[in-house]
Amino acid sequence: MSGFVSKTPELRAASIALFAATALAMVFIDHHYAPPAPRAWFSPYKKTLDQISQLYPTLPRGATLLFVHTPLDDDWDMRFLLRLYYRDTGLFITQLNGRPEQRIPLDQLPHYDHVFDFENGRYVELDNTDALLSIQLHLLKAAVLSGGWGECMLAGTPAARRYIVKDVLAPGSAAGGYRTLDRPELQFRLSSIQHDVFREHFYIPSETLKQTGPLLVDFYINGRLLDQARFAADGEVVYRHAVPPEWLKTGAPTIVEMRVRNPYIAARDGTRLGVILRSAVFTSS
Repeated sequence: MSGFVSKTPELRAASIALFAATALAMVFIDHHYAPPAPRAWFSPYKKTLDQISQLYPTLPRGATLLFVHTPLDDDWDMRFLLRLYYRDTGLFITQLNGRPEQRIPLDQLPHYDHVFDFENGRYVELDNTDALLSIQLHLLKAAVLSGGWGECMLAGTPAARRYIVKDVLAPGSAAGGYRTLDRPELQFRLSSIQHDVFREHFYIPSETLKQTGPLLVDFYINGRLLDQARFAADGEVVYRHAVPPEWLKTGAPTIVEMRVRNPYIAARDGTRLGVILRSAVFTSS
């Protein structure tokens, strides 16, 4: 009995030493191999909430948001985070570079209330008039609202009327677009003749094709025939065609004309209608 008692302090000392050695080993392993927790200021969740809420302290119920890039693209956290913050489970969020289940093809993007991108550690807002065009050209909302006249026409923006020469009815009969007659003309101020690709986004109503069949449209640049196109499907259309640089001007307006050969004839007054114009732009090839 006495022998057993006399060894107890030694066993305790050995146990304490083993515990301390194990703890030190675990601390070393954790410090060496486990990354340190990020500071709260650098958390992508904090950045997202701080910056988005600063732009929009409140949002209408069921608002639609499109994110081109975010630091939260690898999971569903963006959706959970913003729905929780705005207390709105109906908040509709699309992340173009998120998980495959969250993505929508570029040519099928609907209209969004707000379009955001993430660059240099900050969220920036893109113009939402034509989401596809804004993404492709990185059109910042502030730049579009400045009212400049140049190579990019967006229906519904302050500068849009400066591009219209004739036969474009503004505002249009559909959200985000202007109804055109059968021979609309637009003018552009090009900064370089190297912006030699013309791109136009428009919408063809289903009732148009029911009357006309495939829509036949001739495109002219400064009076020269660029293309004779045929559009057999209704809905969103993104037309794109290269332009010979020698046709373009920088010292004077560049004129684009659409001539619809088989326009829709309105039954009420016989008006010859074309398409619903969303945007038109000259870009570099």
